[in-house]
Amino acid sequence: MQHLHNRQISTNVWQTDSGFKAIGRLHDVKGVPITVHSGREISAGEDLHIMIVTLTLDANLIITDAHYDMQTVPGDDCVHAADVAQDLIGLSVAKGFTKGVQQKLARPDHCNHVFALLTAMAPAIMQGFYSAQQDDDTKLDRWENMIDSCYAWRSGGHAAENVLSLIQKQD
Repeated sequence: MQHLHNRQISTNVWQTDSGFKAIGRLHDVKGVPITVHSGREISAGEDLHIMIVTLTLDANLIITDAHYDMQTVPGDDCVHAADVAQDLIGLSVAKGFTKGVQQKLARPDHCNHVFALLTAMAPAIMQGFYSAQQDDDTKLDRWENMIDSCYAWRSGGHAAENVLSLIQKQD
């Protein structure tokens, strides 16, 4: 068996005075030597991509600033994909984020690798958002946004029914 490629995606989320900051990182390493579209030769074990996305969000998870740092890319032209980062401003990272990113950024001047990073960042940002509110029992409705977001939170499932019951008791 021959190792061909490794991709690691990580996201860190911080609470700020005005909302949240999230920094995501995509790191691709080739397992075999290749020649990329620019003619550059990449050795086995060498970085193909290192891309950093920094998002600033308000308290309602609306993106207020966005920045891409294309640290390592296969060709010089790839760095220009960072020029469209500001197009993310105004998007909500809550439900519908992936569709919103597709609508805003599905065009030739955007990078598919950054798209993959952004869609991986959203659930981590949501985890940070809920962690920041964990101690506030008066905000049970925050969990209502989770319904139908995944299998565990499906309508009629235990988690969804439990939260809806708690919200009803609060009213």
